[in-house]
Amino acid sequence: MPDLPAGCHQDADARPTILLVEDELLVRWMLAEEFRNAGFQVIEAANSEEALSVLRTSVPVGLLMTDVFMPGEMDGVALARWARNARPELKIVIGSAFSRSSVPERMADLVVMKPYDVEAMLRDVRALLGNR
Repeated sequence: MPDLPAGCHQDADARPTILLVEDELLVRWMLAEEFRNAGFQVIEAANSEEALSVLRTSVPVGLLMTDVFMPGEMDGVALARWARNARPELKIVIGSAFSRSSVPERMADLVVMKPYDVEAMLRDVRALLGNR
C-alpha cells in the first residue's frame, strides 16, 4: 500500500473504504469514528490536496465524502468533479450546511445536510456501497 499523505489515516483490512474529506477537525473525527464503528475503513483528509494524493494512487476507495466548502485551491464540488472524471465508479457524498442547490446536479450520488443525521447517512452510505 502506498504511503498516505500527512493527516491521512487508513485501517488495514478488507472493509469498504471511505475517503473522508473535512477541514473541521472535530467533525472529521466524529464522522470517521461513526464510519469505523459501522464497519468501514476510513481514510481521513483535511483538504482536497490530501484527498487528491490518495485518489491518485491505487488505494481502493469506494466512496468519497467531502464538504462543499473547504479552504485551499479546490472546494468539495471541484474535488467531486475531479474524482467523477478520474474514478467514474467512485460513489460521491457531498455535505453542505447551506442548501442542496450548492451542489450541481449529478455531481454527487448523495447530498447530506449539516447537521448530519448520522443514522440516516450511514443507511444511505451502506445502500450506495451495496450493503457491504
